[in-house]
Order: sequence, then C-alpha cells, then structure tokens
Amino acid sequence: GPFSVDYTLNYLSSTSRLENEITTIPDEIMQPNRLPATWNHSVRIGWQVKKMGELYFGVRNIANQKPAPNFYNLPADPVGRFFFAGFSLKI
Repeated sequence: GPFSVDYTLNYLSSTSRLENEITTIPDEIMQPNRLPATWNHSVRIGWQVKKMGELYFGVRNIANQKPAPNFYNLPADPVGRFFFAGFSLKI
C-alpha cells in the first residue's frame, strides 16, 4: 500500500562498566558502575508519493531516555528524543 509503519524496540541488558585506567585495587573490592536493563522505542511512518519516492517522518527514543551519569551513550543516545523527516527519491 501507499503507507508504511515501522516500529523498533531495542533492549539493553544490565551492564557493568569499569573505568579505562589500570588500578591495583583487588577485584573483590572494585565496584563497577552498574546500569539496569532498559528498553528504547522508535517509530517511522512513510507514505509512497506516486512512483517518485517516499516521504517519511519518525521519532527515535520516544520516552526521551538520557544517558546515565558518567556514561556517554548508555543506556540511550545523548541527544534524547529525536525527530526526523525526509524524502527518499526513486531514480
């Protein structure tokens, strides 16, 4: 048909992270940064424009999750919720 809907669900299991430095602290004392498991949802809607191409728009990270403190991009992109739109031209 002329319309399409795409839904994406990303799951990130719980994660441990140690800093990137060499340490002499024994493993049994070292406490890694721990993130709980998270879900991230995105949706994209497209519309076929005659035989020219597709007009689309969507939202990534619908819940507007942010990275955890001290993490650049976990469990979510630093941008947070992201809207996009475009046109895909058929040649």
